Amino acid sequence: MKKTFLILVALALFVSCRHENQSWIRINQIGYKPGDIKVAVFISTKKDKIKGFNLVNSTSGKVVMTFNDPVE
Repeated sequence: MKKTFLILVALALFVSCRHENQSWIRINQIGYKPGDIKVAVFISTKKDKIKGFNLVNSTSGKVVMTFNDPVE
């Protein structure tokens, strides 16, 4: 659970820095129970098309998963 949260936070930081605060990711900051589905929501003030993204382990810095399909 903690590892997943850290990955989502790292992803949020990456996306927010890249788009200079015109877009961000919202996550549950209260936490999840073990086995719950984890959700992150991408929000933008402009019309963005995401070509792909990586989930990164914030502790090790290693890419855990890569998503290359367009998300709309």
